[in-house]
Amino acid sequence: MGFRASTDASEFSISAYRNDYENFIESLALNGLNAQTGLLEFQARYIINEVEISGVAVSATWFMGESFESLAHWMLRLSYSSQK
Repeated sequence: MGFRASTDASEFSISAYRNDYENFIESLALNGLNAQTGLLEFQARYIINEVEISGVAVSATWFMGESFESLAHWMLRLSYSSQK
């Protein structure tokens, strides 16, 4: 579910989501440090139980050139996301 709005100088959106999964595969489970390379290793991990992922995402964009002629083609974009 979400909401999106825009004007000549700005855009704004917010969305909330909730997803239920069975037989979920986590694609970036931290496996630890590789002893030979010293790099972090990630491994796909199968999660047997059901998984629920929910969260909120918010973003806003300001087209600065619409407010200040000297900043034509410049924009400022802010985003925030939270999930559990």
